Amino acid sequence: MIIEGIDLASGNKILADINPLKKSVSVIQKGKPVKKIYGFPVKKTLLRVYEFPFKNREKLHKAVISHLKYDLPVALDELEYSYITRAEGDTTKIFCIAVRKSDLKGFDGKSSVDSEIFALIRLLRFNGITDCTLIHFGPDYIFVMKIKDSFPQFVRTILKEEIEIYTEENTYLSGFIPDDYRSGDINLLNNPTGDTKMNVAFGLVLRALDDFGVDLLHRDRGGLISVLLKGAVYLFIAFILLNGALFGVYYFKEKELKIVKEKEKEIFIKYFGDGTPVYDPLTQAKGLVSIKGKGSVSEEDAVDLLNEIGRAKKESGIKEIYKINISGTMFTVYGKADSITKVEKFKNLLSRKYTTTIEETVNTPAGDIRFVVKGKKE
Repeated sequence: MIIEGIDLASGNKILADINPLKKSVSVIQKGKPVKKIYGFPVKKTLLRVYEFPFKNREKLHKAVISHLKYDLPVALDELEYSYITRAEGDTTKIFCIAVRKSDLKGFDGKSSVDSEIFALIRLLRFNGITDCTLIHFGPDYIFVMKIKDSFPQFVRTILKEEIEIYTEENTYLSGFIPDDYRSGDINLLNNPTGDTKMNVAFGLVLRALDDFGVDLLHRDRGGLISVLLKGAVYLFIAFILLNGALFGVYYFKEKELKIVKEKEKEIFIKYFGDGTPVYDPLTQAKGLVSIKGKGSVSEEDAVDLLNEIGRAKKESGIKEIYKINISGTMFTVYGKADSITKVEKFKNLLSRKYTTTIEETVNTPAGDIRFVVKGKKE
């Protein structure tokens, strides 16, 4: 699968061939991409970080809209915006990105527009970095970003004279780094090409393996599906309970559900907006459930959990569940819904039997909500 990442600030492009079995990325010189992912520059982006002393999703959405209306220098109906959330104790942090609608014209149907902020966070994660200060040199601007557990705490453009103010022990430099900074002791964030100017472009193609980010065109609703598979896979139950519409097409013998075929193997499946699946539906069914670690959960417990998730999905009316990770007594459910109320209902239904919380949501003006629900069996 070939993806093209395009840094809108510099014009730099990367073509990458994604290996779904190894979850690896190989930079290539030629190929026809099935998806183009653009990185919108910080210098043309309005950014806001909010923190609210509650977790109710309906209240959060209303609070964000209210703050944006009075906090931004541009009328809200002239902007496209999206935000991610992170629950921290009894509070919820919001990181919001807004851009002018006029800056989002001219992208074809196979394109999505992410922020260079998330492209760089994905590159940091690719390098095993989740907490740091990053100073990125664009072609004609500089911005600093501080992240904690991969969540942006603040982002702002700065002058070159301000760089020393934000330079800490755990600071990385990225982008069009001046030569006089390359000779110092500060860490350089890099990518497999060895050229830091390609960091944003490479971070964009990583969206095919790491779904952390936004689509300002709002076209990835139901399009991108990330699946990690390790250990035993319950093909029939996961596929029937959570995507029952294809029951008659893909039927497997019950005994196949209990065979552990591979260890430490990761399978990635993605759909992109053109409607053509990267792999056949059978492979997609295999990838729905990830059970990590040998002996981490019994077959009976896993089947019971899948039944509870399936029932909660049906009763809550959420659109889709596209990934489930099970590790020990913990589980994580990734899905999509058309309202915050349904996400809350889904969580509450699971809470009848498990300790369950809503960890993250990504809410768009179109009303689509990508969510992450985590739970624990007592």
